[in-house]
Amino acid sequence: MTYRERAIDRPQTEISVRGPEEAFNEVILTQMNQVRQRLHDPSLRFHQEVLGQRQQTAVVVAYLADVANPALVDTCITRVQRVEITGHVTATQIAGLIRDHPRSIFPTLRSTERVDLVCWGLLAGKVAILVDGDPFVLLAPAPLADFYRTAMDYSGSWYDTAFVRLIRVLGWSLGVFFPAFYIALTQVNPNFIPAALLVITLGSHAALPFSPFVEVVLMVGIIEILREAALRLPKSMGATLGTVGAIVVGTAVVKAGFVSPQIIVVITITALSFYAVPVYELTGTWRLVNLAMLVAAVTLGFFGMVLLAVLMIGILTRMQSFGTPYFVPYAPLRVSDWKDALIRLPWTAWRTHLTTARASQVSWRTPRPEPEPPHLQHSQ
Repeated sequence: MTYRERAIDRPQTEISVRGPEEAFNEVILTQMNQVRQRLHDPSLRFHQEVLGQRQQTAVVVAYLADVANPALVDTCITRVQRVEITGHVTATQIAGLIRDHPRSIFPTLRSTERVDLVCWGLLAGKVAILVDGDPFVLLAPAPLADFYRTAMDYSGSWYDTAFVRLIRVLGWSLGVFFPAFYIALTQVNPNFIPAALLVITLGSHAALPFSPFVEVVLMVGIIEILREAALRLPKSMGATLGTVGAIVVGTAVVKAGFVSPQIIVVITITALSFYAVPVYELTGTWRLVNLAMLVAAVTLGFFGMVLLAVLMIGILTRMQSFGTPYFVPYAPLRVSDWKDALIRLPWTAWRTHLTTARASQVSWRTPRPEPEPPHLQHSQ
């Protein structure tokens, strides 16, 4: 019996300029064939489980038998087998039930719709979890650094990838710290501002009814409403609403005297910085961290920001993803994995895969020995 299925299309959420353009669809047999087509390896294994008491759903654990760590494979299979659910199973539900730290705002499983990323992960010793009816595949383990690696990072030149990754780090810093930094300077620690800038800042807030913290929270709420409305509307109308709405609302609130022009600049840069996060799961995480940082800044100023940052780093260093430290390769420090951390080194500098998945085989490239010159061969 054959079933109708959606045609294999380009990725919709992980777009790249160069490289393969093939995404998974909802049929699990097609997903398995897509992996087989790209990964011609006799050690490729598919372990299937059926979940759901009423609407049974096939879930497949894929791995390379001679590469993946046996303990990792057993852990993934055991956790999938223990899932108890009544209705239809989705990849998001599976991730929420089997991941480490299920109540943490930081995701410890990465979902992707790209076939090339799944194959790259399998070669590095990771385990992929395919769910029938869901085009997104889960990859385990998934430390924090994995969420800042995209398929285009491995299809473009190393210097361009290194530059783009530094831009992502800059975008993350602005998105998380910039509004809180502004609140701390204007409301709690104004003595750190130069005199000329302090006069301009205080002058813009003198006739306004709200404090800078209230203005920031107000504009963050407006930006979130516009973003949610743009997502729910048709694509042609969503882009127009997002652009025109932001301009009209920003101009209107300034003219009405609710917020200062500086707040508009701060929130605009912050909103754009959040979109520099390549994986959607982390966008909501950093928005929550941004709000917590705002509260810390308005309460204790710079000291509160530093205290919250240290607390967040401590939490990240204690977290794990299927036995892998979540903050690797920064803590614990693994120098061999820095070739694909903040920047990506040229392919000639690669000899092994990352040690994230604790793979049995980590070799990526073994250079062939150069042939001896003809005169040396003749003398022998």
